[in-house]
Amino acid sequence: MKKIVYSPDAADKLRAINRAILIQYGSQKSKQIVGKILKVIRGLALHEEMGASVSAIFGIDSELRQTA
Repeated sequence: MKKIVYSPDAADKLRAINRAILIQYGSQKSKQIVGKILKVIRGLALHEEMGASVSAIFGIDSELRQTA
């Protein structure tokens, strides 16, 4: 199983999503939605081919994958 590494930008965006949901819908909904996002991301560690290949999307040499 590979380790998931968040780029600083991805981590900032996840925190921003959490804050926006928290403000608009409250902590319960924020935990629920962010939890689902993190579950999908963790799934990449178990199923490495699950996400789209960054190489295929951007035409660069990379082993990175991303979720939609």
